[in-house]
Amino acid sequence: MTFKELKPGNEIFVLDKNEVDVKKGTVSLVSPPHVSNQPGVLGMFVDITISADKYSGQYVVSENGVTAYASNNTVLITTNLDNVLAELRGIKTNAESIVNSIDKYKDDVCRCDTLLAELDPEFKRELSYEQRFSKIEKALGKLADSNDKITDLLTQMTQKNI
Repeated sequence: MTFKELKPGNEIFVLDKNEVDVKKGTVSLVSPPHVSNQPGVLGMFVDITISADKYSGQYVVSENGVTAYASNNTVLITTNLDNVLAELRGIKTNAESIVNSIDKYKDDVCRCDTLLAELDPEFKRELSYEQRFSKIEKALGKLADSNDKITDLLTQMTQKNI
């Protein structure tokens, strides 16, 4: 069903691609087709007003379209659930690709650190400082743990002697 064929009460789907969230909403108003009032935008459009939680509002969409994007192409509005499913599959495939690449990028970071340390004396010095600070932080953590244990033992011994 195209946007111009929508009637109040018809179902509409909204997919927020940033939050990966889908809302099912309803159409409350559809304007007659009109020319865009934006310079350089050609074609006929309809204004649709929808109720779909935080995505409720008025949207200007192509009259013959079944899918439109809002909010810098991060929100999909469609009359067809299959379009939402296709977008979700695309988002999932992209996310899986990123997740599967994490180890490669971690290796790249390590390799770059090694090469930068070999080739850039300033980077090598900064890396050395970071490693030393990291060792100091670990040592301080161990001292704090030991201090807590000693305090607990002294507390227990004091309570027994009372």
